[in-house]
Parts: sequence; C-alpha cells; structure tokens
Amino acid sequence: MTIICGTDGSPGAAPGVTAAAALAARLHDPDLLLLHVLAPEAPEEAAPAWLEEEAARTARSWGVAAQARVTRGDPGDALVAEAQRSGALLVVSCTGHRDKPLLRVGGTAERVAEQGRVPTLVVLDAAPFEEWAADRGRLRVVLGLGNEAADAGAMALVKKLHGAGACDVVAATVYDVGEARARYGLSRERSRIAPDPELEKLIERDLAASLAATGLDRSVAPRAIFGLGRKGDHLLEFAAAEKADLLVVGAHHKGWLRRLSSVSSVALHFRHCSVACIPAGEVLRARAPIHRVLAATDLSPAGDRALAYGFTLLGEGPGEIHLVHVVEGKDPGAERKLKDLAAAAQPPPGVTVLPQILRSSEPARAICAAAERAAADVVCIGSHGRSALVGAVLGSVALAVLRGSTRPVLVVPPAG
Repeated sequence: MTIICGTDGSPGAAPGVTAAAALAARLHDPDLLLLHVLAPEAPEEAAPAWLEEEAARTARSWGVAAQARVTRGDPGDALVAEAQRSGALLVVSCTGHRDKPLLRVGGTAERVAEQGRVPTLVVLDAAPFEEWAADRGRLRVVLGLGNEAADAGAMALVKKLHGAGACDVVAATVYDVGEARARYGLSRERSRIAPDPELEKLIERDLAASLAATGLDRSVAPRAIFGLGRKGDHLLEFAAAEKADLLVVGAHHKGWLRRLSSVSSVALHFRHCSVACIPAGEVLRARAPIHRVLAATDLSPAGDRALAYGFTLLGEGPGEIHLVHVVEGKDPGAERKLKDLAAAAQPPPGVTVLPQILRSSEPARAICAAAERAAADVVCIGSHGRSALVGAVLGSVALAVLRGSTRPVLVVPPAG
C-alpha cells in the first residue's frame, strides 16, 4: 500500500508527516511519498531543499523508503489525483499552512476527506501513531459503521491496523429507535427519545456478525449507540468518551448539500481525534458459512420450492430454516398447513425447521423484518405463486423483498 502525505513544510503539517511515517514503518515498508503542491501561477522549481531534507530525515528516523515530489495545481485536486493514480492512502494534517500561494494543508484536509474519493487520514495528533508504531502503546480506534456499501473499506483498514500492531477497537453504529424497530418488525409502541435495550441486543448481534465476516477477531467490541439528530455528532461524542486516537468511518462521494449532514463530514468538521474517511470501494470479503435461512412461502407449490432450496443452501448443517407464511388476521387453516409442510419436510439431521406465521397486511415488509430478527444469512422466496389465503401474487412480493432486504435474497422460479 502506498502512503502519500501532503505537506507544506510548516509546523502544522508535521503531525501528518510523522503519522504517515509511523504507518509506513508499522505496515511493513509501503512506499511513502511526501507531496508538495505548488499553485498554478507559482514558478517552476524542483523539490525545495526543505522537502528533500524532510524526506531524508523521515527515512533515517523510521527506516522507510521516503521520496519527495512537487506537483502543481489546486491543492485538493492535486492530492486526490495523485492518490487515485497510485491507489494510495492520503495523509494530511488538520492544520498547517504558510503565507504563500502553496499547499494550505489545513484548509484542504477536510474538503479532500469529505468528498469520499480516496482513502484519507486527517491527523490531529501524531503521538498515538508514534507510540503504536514503536510498540510503546495501543492505538485506540473507534470504527463507525452504518452503511454496508461504505463500511467495507473502513473495516478493511481497521483490520490492517489491527493486524499490524496492538489496537483496542470498538465498532459502533448510531441507531434511531423508530427506524430500527421498523427494520426489525418490532412494535413501535416505544419511546423514541430513550435507549432501547431490546434493539441494542439485535443491532450488536448483527454488528458482531459483520465483523466476523470481515475477519476481525472477537476482541473488537460491537456497540449500538442511541441517537437523536445527526449521527455524526453522537459518533464523535462516543469517540471522545472512549478516548479514541482514531475514528474510522466510511464515506460516499456526495454533492455538497448532502455532505453537510453526512457522518464523515460532521466527524471531520468537529473532530477531537484523528479521522480516517474510507470511500465505498469494491472490497470483496468472504461471507460466513450459511447457518440460517428464512424461507417464505404462500403455501402454493411454487412458493413451497423456497423450502427445498433452503435445504440445499444449508447442506448437512448445522443450521436452521425459518419457514414463514404471511397472513392478515387469524387464519388457523394457514397455521395448520404451514406446520404440516414443516412436519412433512425431511431435513438432514443437523437442520431444524422452525415454522412461523407472520401477521401483516404488507407481506414483503413482514418477511424482511423476520429475516432481520432471525439474523438470516439468506432469504429464499418463490416467485409467481398464488394463494387464496393471501391476497397477493408472490411474484410481486418477491420483487418487493429484493428491493427492501438488507440480506441476500434467492428468488426461486416455479417448476417447469
């Protein structure tokens, strides 16, 4: 991994250089580039003496290969362009500038990081990185999660840090009571202005599963944080309470209006520790083995095929299939049929079938919520099945489940 550090040679830029060098040393000799940006109107010049000296001093002090380079253009654009070309982690200090039309690091850092184009570390204090790299202290890290598309890159960076040296990591997500209870299909008759212990158990269970799938070990503690208003504010408050040295969050490339309230933007603007913003990337990670399948059926032959495919996914087990059917109101006939279907199934010895009637006028939403409560690894649902018991075509329900589920969905077509 290449590390690029933007610097203008000022005292305010020094923490970024030190932290970048510490990371390079601890992560086993990645390339380190000290980059100085000239304004477009500045005269041509080679790397100034101070930049060459800083690169040489850094190389001697940390035992890394440090190079110096000068480029030209808008500071933010030039830093991002160089990082994109080399696939680098960009490191900048949150303060530091000179009274010249050169790189103003402090004014550029937040703008570069919050755009979410390249992985960016904004350094407030280099001391924790120095202590960590020298094995004199543990790096205290808060990993802010909340959007799976943006979380993968953030988790990958934390995994790299955690594997390179001693770290105390807490993975935290901020939840809104109303939104979260709707997601899990829980009763909404609950205060929305106080923490919800029932929700927190479910959220922390799912956080732990995501961390395990990424390869982070069990020493990483999952935490659900109750919040009202901007999630970034609550995440920063939590990081301060944890005395974090580093807050790592995922970031999306967004327009300026949307960035005003994004978690990464709030964290950068009001930070009291270093912040790493990692853009959503194509980070592929192995999924955990499938142990829980939610199979939804409308009790038609086409719908019942979801159960058979659930068995296929689980193999010989161990595992369980949550076999669900959605009805409105009471329907004893449906309950009997579902239990008969479960009893007639011949699962492998290590697989358990758990039938459950879901009562809702919105089948897709009920299925998605049941999958969340069960922590299903996969949802299986048949398509184009019809039933007199539920006034809906399962094909349209399957489409709605595909759109609404946060979990993988297997849609099973009818036979023939």
